Amino acid sequence: MVVPDLLHVWNLGVARDVIGSTLRVILSGQVVFGGPTIPDRMHLATESLKRFARGERLPQRLKKLTKNKIGWESKKFPSFASSGYDAYVVGLWLEYILTPHERTFPEIYSVIWSSNKVISLMYDAGHFLSQKEKASIEILGDVFARGFLSLANAALQQNTKLWRVKPKFHLLYHIFFTKRTINMCRYSTWMDEGFLKKCGKTLQLTAAKGAQQRLLERWLMSLPVHLNKILRS
Repeated sequence: MVVPDLLHVWNLGVARDVIGSTLRVILSGQVVFGGPTIPDRMHLATESLKRFARGERLPQRLKKLTKNKIGWESKKFPSFASSGYDAYVVGLWLEYILTPHERTFPEIYSVIWSSNKVISLMYDAGHFLSQKEKASIEILGDVFARGFLSLANAALQQNTKLWRVKPKFHLLYHIFFTKRTINMCRYSTWMDEGFLKKCGKTLQLTAAKGAQQRLLERWLMSLPVHLNKILRS
């Protein structure tokens, strides 16, 4: 009866580790971005990301890439700190900028490419997966998992804090290789998270005493307005 939530397992979980480690690796050198210093390369990467998002018409909350944003510290594993949708956009952008450098970063490119493909396949599929879709998810998921673990093992041997493996990776593996035919992305809590965010904004405008009742009252007052909009459309 328990189903992993793909939003928290991937977009707010493993994807953050993938993005953080990838950015730290490519920004440490001058192969992808040729700035003389890391802040210069951060600036070039930010401009590249903004151009990509505009060109693909993808909304983005991320203002700029910084060391704090990707968790670039000597004693910590890097982790991308932004929204779940930003993680999706940055993942697509990383595939785009690494395509010309596929031979320089073969394993990293494979991890980025396979993760983008398998997650997109799941979100594009219907409520139940066909045999072909399920087989594709398992193949792409296996490519991603093997590549990620290979990078994590190499980092461990070099005593480098990159490619962190945590329990959410285990859950992601179960999502890729579940025996069930239902599409696990259908259990993602995107709408639930958005609803809680809206409720939180309303609660901030009300007194602490009786805030729950005021929230319900305001929500009920807004329902007729939204229902009329839907009927008119």
